[in-house]
Amino acid sequence: MTKKYRIAFVFIVESGDLENKAILLGESLRKFFPSTTEVPIYAVRPRKGKEISENTKSRFKNLGISYIYDPVNVVWRNLPFANQAYGSALVEDKLKDDVEVLAYLDADIVCLKYPVNLYMSADKQILVTPVDVFSGGAAKYGESLPVNFKFSYEINNINAKNLWPILTKIDRIEIYPCFNSGFIAVRPEIGIFRKWRETFEISARRGYFGIVNPFSQAFFYTDQVFLASTILSKLERNEIGVLDNSYNFPLNLVQKISNNEGKIDLKEIVFLHYHHSFYDMEWTKFFNFDEAEISWLTSKLPLFKDRHTAVYRHKAEYIRQYALYYYWKIKLFLSKFIKIVSSKNQSIDSTK
Repeated sequence: MTKKYRIAFVFIVESGDLENKAILLGESLRKFFPSTTEVPIYAVRPRKGKEISENTKSRFKNLGISYIYDPVNVVWRNLPFANQAYGSALVEDKLKDDVEVLAYLDADIVCLKYPVNLYMSADKQILVTPVDVFSGGAAKYGESLPVNFKFSYEINNINAKNLWPILTKIDRIEIYPCFNSGFIAVRPEIGIFRKWRETFEISARRGYFGIVNPFSQAFFYTDQVFLASTILSKLERNEIGVLDNSYNFPLNLVQKISNNEGKIDLKEIVFLHYHHSFYDMEWTKFFNFDEAEISWLTSKLPLFKDRHTAVYRHKAEYIRQYALYYYWKIKLFLSKFIKIVSSKNQSIDSTK
C-alpha cells in the first residue's frame, strides 16, 4: 500500500534553551524539505509544565511544524531524556499508516545536507548510528553486563549470548549493540517507538528507580540502554541499518575526531549534533567550510549568551530524580523486610 508521506520528522520541545534549538532544527529541516504538505514535522511537549512561548508557537506555525502538547510522560517526568520515547511514540501512533519513514531527532541537531539515506531499503526497518564512545551507556562485548543493561535485557527477554559485537563510532571499542538515541529513523508500523515507551513504563513498575543510581553514567544513558533492548527485541540483525558518523556527528567530540583525522569537511555532514557547542563559534576551527554556504546558520549563532542555562536545567531535574531514587530504595527495603517478617510469622504459626 502506498503511504501518504515518504518521510516525517519529530523532535521534543520545552521552555528554555530547547525552544531556540527546536526552532533552529525546524528551520534547517525546512531548508531541505520545504513542502509542508509533503513532509510533516512535529514538535512535541510530552510532560506537564515547561510551556513554550507564544513566539515559539508562532515560529513553528510559520515553518509548518505541528506542535503537540500531551502530558503522557508521568512516571518519568523528572528525566528529560525519557521525553524522547514518549514524544516519538505519540507521533508514531498518529502516522503509523501514513508515512514510510519517521525520523526522531534531538532538538540540539541541525540538518546541513539532504539526508538521502533516510529512504531505507526494503530489507531495513530502522536506521541508527552506534554510540560515540564507550561509557555507562554501553556494555563491552563478552564481558558481564552492567546493572542497567541486565535490567533492560530482562524486560525485553534479550539473551546476550545471541548478540553480536559492534564498534563505538569514535574510540572503536567492541560493545553489545547499542545506538545513539539522538537520531533514529523507523518504519512506524513496526512500533519501535511505542515499544521503547513501553520499556520505560515496565521498568518503572519493576523498581528501576531504586536499582540504578540517578547520578551515575548508567542512569544518564537510560534512554539509550532501553532503546537498545527495544530494537533487539523487535528486529533481526539484518533489519537494522547502521549509518555512518555524518548522520549524527558529535560536535562535543570534534577535537578528538580532528586530532585523529585532521580538519573535517563540513559539507559532508548531514546531521550535526552540537549539544552545547553553539554558545560560541569555537567549533568552526575544526572544519573546512565555505562561509557563504553556511551563513544561514552562522548568522543565527550564538544561540545563547550563557551556556549554563541548559546545564543548570538538567542538574535540577537530576536532583529531583535522586530524591526519587532514595524513595524507591526505602520502598524496596521495606517490601523485602515485610516479606521476611511475614515468612517468619508463618513459620512460627506452623510449629504451634
